[in-house]
Amino acid sequence: MNTSISNIYRLLDARQSLVDYCQSDEFSEDGLCKRIRQFFEIEDTTRILSASAGRLLLHHACMNEKVTFGTISLILSTFPCAAGCADEEEFQPVPLHLACWNGSTTLDIVRLLIDEFPELCIAKVSMGGCHCITCAVEAATM
Repeated sequence: MNTSISNIYRLLDARQSLVDYCQSDEFSEDGLCKRIRQFFEIEDTTRILSASAGRLLLHHACMNEKVTFGTISLILSTFPCAAGCADEEEFQPVPLHLACWNGSTTLDIVRLLIDEFPELCIAKVSMGGCHCITCAVEAATM
């Protein structure tokens, strides 16, 4: 197998490792930082794959009960466009939706996501047409 193909497999494995970590109970800022460094150590890390990884990481981090301001800040500083991306699933929430639905999310995290991409406040989820601000109010009253 040539080096380029081998690096693509390593990159895809590293990306999946990042996503798995963001979904895990061990999720922490230090652990995330270590895995992001490993991801970027792979020679053929491209903008397209790293942008895709950032989107996935932010979505999964916003759903994790152990989410912190530090973990979201780290993802946004490493992958600046991640907050503005909808999920590729049918049910396309943006990270702000996911953060608002997560009972562990702090107001500082919500503010950070809004500061990074204020246009997310008017983003709708395709199922039910819910605006982020509506989701935030509903989450706060639960």
